[in-house]
Amino acid sequence: KKNRKGHYSLLSLDAPPAAVKEMERQLGLNEDVLRTLTVRVEELDLELSPVLARRDREREREPRRDDFGAKEGGGFAPKEGGF
Repeated sequence: KKNRKGHYSLLSLDAPPAAVKEMERQLGLNEDVLRTLTVRVEELDLELSPVLARRDREREREPRRDDFGAKEGGGFAPKEGGF
């Protein structure tokens, strides 16, 4: 039967090559881990990607909700005199 669900993990680390190799070895020994991908990045780009920048702009335009998730003017209010 084909697996239809999965869990993904992202590790961002700065480690010596020997430590990365050992981590890859340990993950390979774990039968619950089906696949791994290790990527070396020479320089980290701290700018937001265009997709994330657009998402942030769209969130700024959305109406705010209170802590209870209700639209402004709705939700729960304490009785007069407190709870």
